[in-house]
Amino acid sequence: MERGVSWNHSELVKQATFLWGDGTPIDFSTLRTEGNDTVPNPGGALGSPLAGAPEFQGKLRTRYDWSFDSYNAFAQIGVVHQSSSLSTTDLLVADLQGNSTAYELPAFTTYDGAFGFGKNAWLVQAYGENLSDTRAQLFANYGQYYKGITVNRPRTIGLRFRYHFAGS
Repeated sequence: MERGVSWNHSELVKQATFLWGDGTPIDFSTLRTEGNDTVPNPGGALGSPLAGAPEFQGKLRTRYDWSFDSYNAFAQIGVVHQSSSLSTTDLLVADLQGNSTAYELPAFTTYDGAFGFGKNAWLVQAYGENLSDTRAQLFANYGQYYKGITVNRPRTIGLRFRYHFAGS
């Protein structure tokens, strides 16, 4: 059995330094918008969560091997879960509708499975990845006129055949 779990508490502890054209540091606390609101540091606010750092990630995979006659067989299942995370800490950039491009990437869970059998140098395996066909958002950014989202692979089902030649 293979398993892994991580609980992350990420927070921005030092802001990026941005410079004016003359090389002096920009003090964002002194800047105001037309509505007299403060201008946030584009690198994120102190204490805010970091981009691409979900609070929870976990995986579990179990495999059962057995023999029958002169064949070896196995069955394997796996699950991966990740909580939501942010695509960026930049709070300044907005899309054409005025929404922040610090998109929240939703939580997701995927399931995999495989079974197979073999003898001596050969193995036949049937497998399925992302069996629930979850469209997990792994990354999101804003292009010139659109929101671009990178998703995981869709459901993939296949058959593998492996043969080990002598000396390999």
